[in-house]
Amino acid sequence: MIGILVIPAISWILLYLTEKKSILALGIYPISARLKQLGIGFLVIALLCFNVQLLESILESSDWSLNQRINTNLILETFVWNLKSVITEELIFRGAILYVFI
Repeated sequence: MIGILVIPAISWILLYLTEKKSILALGIYPISARLKQLGIGFLVIALLCFNVQLLESILESSDWSLNQRINTNLILETFVWNLKSVITEELIFRGAILYVFI
């Protein structure tokens, strides 16, 4: 969890020392075009994932069943864990280091 705070700080320092720019150079503030691209990208990936799961279940003749142990807390914990991992990955690989290299 602390990494999510440390990585933007390192990115800001790197950007400031090399390019004399703030962290806003990475495009943190969403604009309407980026939100539209995010929505379209999410829908495309969701459809691809759905098709992969459907094709896999057809090819393997597998049955689907609901997990009896699932609850709201588990879904929320899983969502937060995935969100933290994606944010960390984006900050490391597409953050200040990529901006400086470009």
